[in-house]
Amino acid sequence: MRPGVRWRRSERRVEAQRRSMSAGQDDVLTIGELLARVRASYLDSFARRLASASRAAGERLIPEVTVCQADGEVARAGALDLPRRADACVFADEVIAGLVHFDSEEMLAFEPLSLVWGDGLDVDLYPFTWDACELRFTPPEDDDLGPLVAWFRRWFDEGDERALTNEFPGGVVHSLSEPVEDGDFWIIVVDLGSARLRAFEELLDAISAMGRPRLVVGRPQRL
Repeated sequence: MRPGVRWRRSERRVEAQRRSMSAGQDDVLTIGELLARVRASYLDSFARRLASASRAAGERLIPEVTVCQADGEVARAGALDLPRRADACVFADEVIAGLVHFDSEEMLAFEPLSLVWGDGLDVDLYPFTWDACELRFTPPEDDDLGPLVAWFRRWFDEGDERALTNEFPGGVVHSLSEPVEDGDFWIIVVDLGSARLRAFEELLDAISAMGRPRLVVGRPQRL
């Protein structure tokens, strides 16, 4: 892929197969189509489970709710001081009765890809799920995650400007983990929630803005 070319414009095609309890047919996809399929796999499952989730009489199930403390303030955690969204929240008489989490039910399988993003970020892309996108990169200078945190805050949309109706999908990310050291690398896991493909592109821009030369997406068998 030429530097600066986005996924959706790529002519490169890859073979992919959806793996679950019963595998489907192999498909030949562009990289943009591949990423869209990863996203759609999770969102389709999310929507089905949201529609079929059991709840008692008088209870409401609202998706992608920002988790708050007992006093109503947004709950924040870790050194990054970031909020998070529950996949869904059960309300009974306007009181939170519980939080619901929907894990991916399947993963799209494909051969690992090596690409160049933007002005020179080398990206190794391995199979991953949209709700648990593992990122592996060398620590930035001064451990500064500023561009990544700014990306998260923009796509988390704490003011719910993108999700005024509480309908699904709201186009928002759900969480960003604290970095965990793994040898010479940091690992961060992103729950991309219902965010659009553009959020993934801008995520790569954020990693590039931190001056990282290489990013591994997904979990390789070995590095």
